[in-house]
Amino acid sequence: MNTFDLEDKIMKCWSVTDDIDLVADVVGEEYMRPESKDKLLNLLIGMREMYNVRFNNLFDTFENMVHNGQFRATRFEFTEEELDSLEDAFPPMADEPLPEPTGTFEYGEPKEEIL
Repeated sequence: MNTFDLEDKIMKCWSVTDDIDLVADVVGEEYMRPESKDKLLNLLIGMREMYNVRFNNLFDTFENMVHNGQFRATRFEFTEEELDSLEDAFPPMADEPLPEPTGTFEYGEPKEEIL
């Protein structure tokens, strides 16, 4: 999952406020005692506003995290001993040139930048 998937999921959750509006429209058209209808519509309007505030807060947090680079890949730091063991596991390549590529290669979706 990347930041765009997360943003898409946040935006889809926001549709709950549209669902509440739809229910309020249906209730407004149904025959009910006026005091019952008013009470139910006020509850629905309150729920809609509450979810709007929650989703605005959530999205503000998401935007701040993106702005602060909190979705970038983790940068690994190694001790000298760990670096030595990596060098032992992966010996340096010979100084001979690499062979010419053969066949075709298609690029996929770009990967996120790793710092």
